Amino acid sequence: MCIMQILGAQLVLAEASSERLCFVLLQETDTQTDQPSLLRGQTRSETEAHFVQVFQSADSDLTGMISRQDFKACLQSHELALCRKDVNVVLGEVEDGPIEYQTLAESVYQVLATRLENELLLNENLASSKALSQHLVQMLQQQDSQRMGSISLARLVQTLRTLSQDCLGLTIICLACIIGCTASDTTDSVPYKQWAGPAAAMMYSMLDPKIASARHAALTEFRGRDESERNRSVNVQSTKDCLLQAYQESDQSGSGHLTKQKCKLVIKGPASDLLHLSPQESVALQSVVEGNASDKIACDDFVGQCSQVLVQLEEEEYMFQYIQAHT
Repeated sequence: MCIMQILGAQLVLAEASSERLCFVLLQETDTQTDQPSLLRGQTRSETEAHFVQVFQSADSDLTGMISRQDFKACLQSHELALCRKDVNVVLGEVEDGPIEYQTLAESVYQVLATRLENELLLNENLASSKALSQHLVQMLQQQDSQRMGSISLARLVQTLRTLSQDCLGLTIICLACIIGCTASDTTDSVPYKQWAGPAAAMMYSMLDPKIASARHAALTEFRGRDESERNRSVNVQSTKDCLLQAYQESDQSGSGHLTKQKCKLVIKGPASDLLHLSPQESVALQSVVEGNASDKIACDDFVGQCSQVLVQLEEEEYMFQYIQAHT
């Protein structure tokens, strides 16, 4: 069954309950009463490790402490991709002075989950996947001044980043996977009315606790499968080597930076040939390129982001198939 069909089934599942979600925090802890779940497409340990990694980048002396100013800059960074509300809530939890980020990273997970709980209860646009789908269409129609019924990939990514900054707080890796799983082909134009429903279902599956615990179970099962069934996640270094080779072939000046347009050509050309990219993978990689704040993308960023997308996209495909089989 294709991803679009699976997403359609999830949309029906999500709409089966008309009441608003009362989000119960299902987190990965050592207690027996809590169930493991995912937040922003990551397990709790992965989320905390990601935060620590970003905070450490601002800790030049490796003291385990950073200033409040540096802490705020990290929260607002492209790497964490927190929405504005998340940043304000987290900042409200810390006092002035140096911040011990290792310990704080653990509480940030709880803060984000609680903020998301409130958002699901109060934001009408997140009342259901149908409501989110309608909101997506409305946002994209505002970008479609000529009423063509389709929108460029660049504008689609920009719109999703705006929505993420406002309330969802999804990383550009998550957004790229969403677009990759739901875009019908590799053209630069996406028919957004047909796209919005499956995309909203996928976004909502990252928020709905009834699906989130099943997603965690699916992810655990997938990571325990034979290596032959986990191509991208097993061969990460090989994937990075191919991406590096494709990038360097196009970077004739050796500057270590390429424009977004050239990066997309790298994906459509040498990277696709070396990695045998599927249409979904190609669209997802082009989306993560479009999601960068700068028009020029460094080689390390290109290789790192694209390899992350390919791994998470493979995991997302398995999770959708698992959920379809178990619902």
